[in-house]
Amino acid sequence: MGNSKEFISCQPFYFNGTEGAVGLIRWFKWTKVTFATGTLTNDALSWWNAYAQPIGIEQANKITWTKLKRLLTNKYCPRIEIRKMEDEFYNLTVKGDDLKTYIRKF
Repeated sequence: MGNSKEFISCQPFYFNGTEGAVGLIRWFKWTKVTFATGTLTNDALSWWNAYAQPIGIEQANKITWTKLKRLLTNKYCPRIEIRKMEDEFYNLTVKGDDLKTYIRKF
């Protein structure tokens, strides 16, 4: 989905204020996942389609926001990449100083 008209055409779960707390929570969860996955493109969209196809898009859209974040993080931000960035940060030098010396200056 590329725009709100396409999003609405998927018949999202609507919230009108009378559903109470449970209805609001359901709306938050469903809307976040559905909208977020509607913005995926290229490789990410192919990945989502491969995830959703075996269980069906309706079931896939019912996953929690937390699970979607975990799935995307595992796919596109593996722990080894995070470690590389952390190592790079911890070994950062600024104008010949190590990070601790640089921080002490400020």
